Amino acid sequence: MTQGMLDVPDGQHVHLRLHRQVVSGPRVMRPGGGTREVHFPDQPAHARALRKDITQLRAIHAKRANVLGVEPENVAVLTFSGATPPELKSLNAAGLTVLDWFADRVVVTSSNDPELSALVERLDKYQTGPRPADPNTDEELTEATSATDPAERTAPNQALFDRIEHIRALGPDEILSPAAAVAIEAAGLTDVVTLDLQCWCPEEESEARSRHERTINAVQRGGGVVLDSTVRHRSGLSLIRVDVTAALAGTLVGLPDVRRIDLIPRPLITQLEATMWGADRLPPVLAPAPDAPLIAVVDSGVRSSHPLLAPAFADALAANGLEPGRDGDGHGTFVASLALYGSLETLLEHWREPIAPAGRLLSVRVLDDHGAFPTEELWENDLMWALEAAADEGAKIINLSIGDSRRPYTPSRPTPLAATVDDFIRRRGVVVVISAGNMSLDSYDGDLEGRDFTERVLEFEGAGLLDPATSALALTVGALGGDDGQGVRPARTQIDQVPFGRPDVPSPVTRRGPGAANMVKPEAVMPGGHLVYTHTDRSPRTSPGTSVIGANGTDPSKLLAHDVGTSYAAPLVAHVAATAMAANPTLSGRAIRALVLASIRPLEHYLVPEVAANAERERRLSGYGRPDARRAAHSTDHRAVLIAEERLQVNNVHLYVVPVPTSFFASGGSLRITATLAFDPDTRPTRLDYLGSRMQVHVYRGVTVDEVADAYFAERQAPAPAVESLDPDQAPDDVQSEGPAPLSKFQLKLQPSPMYRSRGAHIFATLGRSTRLKPEGGEQFVVAVQSMNRWRSPEATDDYALCLVLERDVEHGAVYADLRARLEVQGAAEIRGEAEIEL
Repeated sequence: MTQGMLDVPDGQHVHLRLHRQVVSGPRVMRPGGGTREVHFPDQPAHARALRKDITQLRAIHAKRANVLGVEPENVAVLTFSGATPPELKSLNAAGLTVLDWFADRVVVTSSNDPELSALVERLDKYQTGPRPADPNTDEELTEATSATDPAERTAPNQALFDRIEHIRALGPDEILSPAAAVAIEAAGLTDVVTLDLQCWCPEEESEARSRHERTINAVQRGGGVVLDSTVRHRSGLSLIRVDVTAALAGTLVGLPDVRRIDLIPRPLITQLEATMWGADRLPPVLAPAPDAPLIAVVDSGVRSSHPLLAPAFADALAANGLEPGRDGDGHGTFVASLALYGSLETLLEHWREPIAPAGRLLSVRVLDDHGAFPTEELWENDLMWALEAAADEGAKIINLSIGDSRRPYTPSRPTPLAATVDDFIRRRGVVVVISAGNMSLDSYDGDLEGRDFTERVLEFEGAGLLDPATSALALTVGALGGDDGQGVRPARTQIDQVPFGRPDVPSPVTRRGPGAANMVKPEAVMPGGHLVYTHTDRSPRTSPGTSVIGANGTDPSKLLAHDVGTSYAAPLVAHVAATAMAANPTLSGRAIRALVLASIRPLEHYLVPEVAANAERERRLSGYGRPDARRAAHSTDHRAVLIAEERLQVNNVHLYVVPVPTSFFASGGSLRITATLAFDPDTRPTRLDYLGSRMQVHVYRGVTVDEVADAYFAERQAPAPAVESLDPDQAPDDVQSEGPAPLSKFQLKLQPSPMYRSRGAHIFATLGRSTRLKPEGGEQFVVAVQSMNRWRSPEATDDYALCLVLERDVEHGAVYADLRARLEVQGAAEIRGEAEIEL
């Protein structure tokens, strides 16, 4: 089966609305139980080892002195054992304040108790080991019973200490980044360096702000200059930009409130080369409707007088005194043209045919004429100002082709900036599209003989996403090689040039995921161009023939430019989102994100062999696949998109009943079923579990909606499964994401598997078949949307949007009219009521 069999153009239709199904209920659940594996069965020996760690920690703290007027603080690192960290409440009960969570450790402090006496007191009780159950003498003895002896309780405080492997001091190398260390060492003692100081940002807002202010005062006391600062407590971001001498920089490492010291960012922006194209060869541009979606391009500005942009240009804003109505670098103009029109090559080829932009254009300039953020200001402040300003102006789609190349992301948590972007998206309800970031050509160091470059990117430690591309609620976009026909034909053919990559295969400039908690990032890919090499010199280089074309923003005498990068893949997805919003103006930003996902065409496998492990590795480069604007905007005769927007309480389930199209039972041809979901969970970067909840989508056939409801009810009554046997990259609720075991034989085997697709805020699951469905399997699908709480209150809710797509090849009966008629009958027969299962 080929994807093209499902995509022959036919009549366009509005997407269908999908309504929740009323089920028998409500069903009220009891909380599940379960036993825990003991990691340290010899509690006295483990207690002695931890006491030795604490003694060393105290000795290190005793040698600390006042630094720039700030009293020393005993900041400790607790490393974990097993898959589950200590609970926050047990740490707080031991007098510890959590400063930050990491995948394998937690950083804590006890500012009022540097000797950690409350922790030691609990350690003394833990050292006594297990004793007979006696709930009247100690509340802490009511922990889960031992798996080996039901009459014996676990040791006091075992839930805390059995998860702690070691306790140690925070080292200076964990505070000072390698790049900053090199820069400081290379500078003279009196030379001035510009640094970013990231402060600890605990959950208590007053404490976070106090730490921020103490650090500012310390810098000024030491003779440094504070250029800019920001505290965004909800997102865990506390950042100060300073000019300090190299000598003072070394002193700042000793400040107890400083989490990280790094060099200022240098975003990856490439200067565009102009190509020749006359205004008389541009297609006639139609003005967008007054109510067309407003697309904000946060970048280097736009050349508002450019013939391709002028009809759509709505307004321009700028930060830090930058001139709003121009583009000194050209990057923003290039990006804006792709966001408005998609790929330009085909439009330019048919230049006599009028073209219409997908929306109106708002330019928000944050980059200077060199394509960089002004160094005197925190770029994080500029970026967040730009996002808020764009939303205030009414922007519904925001494109960020900007990335911080200082620290490529390594799992498992997002950066505070990405968390701040997530908070913005959740509050403002807009669609934010972010480029994954570019790989430096130096990363390949000319050594690609006999190797696939995709393997190099997958293996290269520094190939992670660039901040803020790890934002869970944003759509992150990687780059594919240019399509056939893209780029600029060279004046002279160089037969010795060989391309790195090809259409629908990741570009060698793209970066890879995964994102936080191993969520699928990037979610989507679009053409961004690729590189070439020669047989005599295998070093990669850019070439006009393998680039993409966009509007020129720097030279008034030139209209077009060409370049390569993920910066130009992202606006192509912004174009898909804007096209979908223009056709569906009443839908929320979540629904538009779900529609973008629903429009994706899965790519052919490019890693061999085609095994599950390689499919997961491919998703780290190419996400779920390539979106399509036409598919996002409309249903067709043979492709029906059903949409639901709802609010679901955590640990509950919504159920939907969808008729199986009649043509799905006919022999021959091909069919596809796709389910996508976008939701806006609460997030917190200082928690090990970044997302406050997870959601999952399953599609069943051959079982009634009440039977599905009963199975989910029973699943929640069962004891929680043990998690210690999971693979290292699995989370404790990955098992739950598979759905109730009794329903497994009825569950459609959509790909990727539930474990992988449920880790983020965007879910995509699809199944293609070249054989018909058998009628005896049932005439309806049951779709289950499940919320799985992690650390939020039981009353918390998640807003979500669900899309179900049913496709049939054009040689068989249409599905849209069939589904519309049967859903209308179904809707007329149902009473709209509360459909969630109260688990």
